Formats: sequence, structure tokens, C-alpha cells
Amino acid sequence: MRISEPIEIELDRPRKLLLTLAALKRAQTELNRERKNDPPKTIFRMMSEEMEKGFDVEIDFCEVMIWAAMLDDDPSITIDQVGHIMPWAVTLPLLNQLINGTYAKMDRDSETPDIEKKKKLNGTLTSGDLPA
Repeated sequence: MRISEPIEIELDRPRKLLLTLAALKRAQTELNRERKNDPPKTIFRMMSEEMEKGFDVEIDFCEVMIWAAMLDDDPSITIDQVGHIMPWAVTLPLLNQLINGTYAKMDRDSETPDIEKKKKLNGTLTSGDLPA
């Protein structure tokens, strides 16, 4: 049984997007480099911060996350190429599906309230926050 299926989308050619651990690591490295984050942030913190922005999400985040999700299907694709083939009209819905769909599958059997899920996903959950 596969926990998460790739998202299939027709762009310049049929493409499959999947946020693997390797993809998330590449996205984390690239975003920290581009944004000159010092100290570097985890990808989960950056994803949480960006998704909270709604329509104010940064373009670099959109390009890098979609690029990273395409790497499994096309290891030679560049971030610049993603910017040229990805139409804006579907970018935010696709990004939302990639990120929230992954989180939903991770927590599908959990009864954790939303605020606790958010804390867990963005790395701010502490042992004092855990239920007894």
C-alpha cells in the first residue's frame, strides 16, 4: 500500500509530482540558500509560514516546492524551467494539494485538534504540549 500517490498534471508534458524526503531536503536547502536564512529554517517551518499567508505566498516558495516535487519524475528539471511551464492559475491549488494532502495523509487516523497538528508540523510542539 502506498501512503501517498503522485499528483499527475499535464504541463509541457505529463508530469508526476511527489514530495519525497529527498525532495523536501532539496527544497529546504534551496529556499535557505535563496533567502539567506541564518540560521537555516526547516522545510516544515517554511511550509507552515508560507501556507499561513494564503494568497500572499512567495513566488520563490511556489517555484521551489513544485520543482522539488517534480524531481522524482524529472531529475534534470530546473527551478527556472518550472517557472516557465507552471501556469499561475493552478499554482496555489496545486501547492495546497501537495502540502496539505501530504499532511492529511500523515495524520489521517489522528484525532489531534488543529492547533496541535499545526504545532507538530511546524516544529513548535513541546513535551509540555502533549496530552497526558
